[in-house]
Amino acid sequence: MFKTINAEGLKALDSVIGALSSGNRADLFHGLAVELEQQTKTRIQQEKTDPENDAPWKPWSINYARTRQTRGADGQERHSLLINEGHLLQSIVGEFDDTGIAVGTNLVYAPWHQHTRPFLGISRDNREDLEDLVQNFYDERLADGAL
Repeated sequence: MFKTINAEGLKALDSVIGALSSGNRADLFHGLAVELEQQTKTRIQQEKTDPENDAPWKPWSINYARTRQTRGADGQERHSLLINEGHLLQSIVGEFDDTGIAVGTNLVYAPWHQHTRPFLGISRDNREDLEDLVQNFYDERLADGAL
């Protein structure tokens, strides 16, 4: 399950992205894919919020929560929302091509999790970070005479 972000999806940056050569665009999209991957992993590990509206994820049911060991004897977190053995977190990848960026996972159970506790998407803060990344990329290339 992948969430695709087309270049046109970052409307505020269309003119910047459109001005880039295909080589520069590939470099930019690679950076954006890496950033989206990290943002998604941070959402799963720490934020635990819906990227569309920043609403906290629903907690486990009381009965299910009783079956989870949240902390081990060493005090380390064992289980939390969307983290059991870490397979989902480890499977998150960012990909890109000439037309856009995608972030997601190939795990068959990912759509179920996405339906109950959305982890794929771009929050308002994520979008601002991505816009800053694009602007900085463009400014650096312009200063280097690479545009």
